[in-house]
Amino acid sequence: MLKAIIPAAGLGTRLLPITEFIPKEMFPLPNKPVIQYVVEEAINSGIKDIIIIINKNKDIIKDYLTSLNQDVKLTFLYQEEQKGLGNAILIAKDLINEDFFAILLADSVISSSTPCIKQIIDTHRKYLKSVINIERVTPERIPIKGMVSGEEIEPDLIKIAEIVEKPQSYHTNTAICARYILNKKIFDYLEKTKPGVNNEIQLTDAIKELLKEEEIYAQITDSKRHDVGDPESYINAITYLGRHKK
Repeated sequence: MLKAIIPAAGLGTRLLPITEFIPKEMFPLPNKPVIQYVVEEAINSGIKDIIIIINKNKDIIKDYLTSLNQDVKLTFLYQEEQKGLGNAILIAKDLINEDFFAILLADSVISSSTPCIKQIIDTHRKYLKSVINIERVTPERIPIKGMVSGEEIEPDLIKIAEIVEKPQSYHTNTAICARYILNKKIFDYLEKTKPGVNNEIQLTDAIKELLKEEEIYAQITDSKRHDVGDPESYINAITYLGRHKK
């Protein structure tokens, strides 16, 4: 059974100053926090062992999630220094024993008929490859995204040829979208990855090295992403989820 890592240690700089006091992962949408949606997506996809990466100022996340008493094993690890997403993932290395594991970014709530990570898991099980969720983005968003390109092997499924973090421009509009199934070999590359964009250890840079060793797929899923780290997207998420909440 796959384990999941949910990195939730970021500083929420796009939402300052409120994130100095309330983690963005605890923002309400509309009547439960962002992090609960992400954990429930994992649980509803059959994942029962979840590792959550937080920092020393985010114990409220731990307190809240443990109070829910859900039928899932939660393990909390601390990122002592803000060295990027790649570093946050690397912290969980010793807890991943299976060949593959899931990653769900904690600041992205994804609405879909079937849980987004479940769609990615199903594709992984079909092809036995690492699979990254992707979405189509407008040109102005390319410089803030990890971008991918490659050969379409079936509708909405790409065998990746190239992956790059936050280029100024790019020849496709397909961007990484907050959910991954990755081979645990990624940890070996993360240990060797030097700081990249924003002087952080980028997960995308490690994936680029893994791609030299094995095939990696990218999938456009039937889903709508709400990036709550972005103020406008957060407001839209409140409206959307308020209308569609079960």
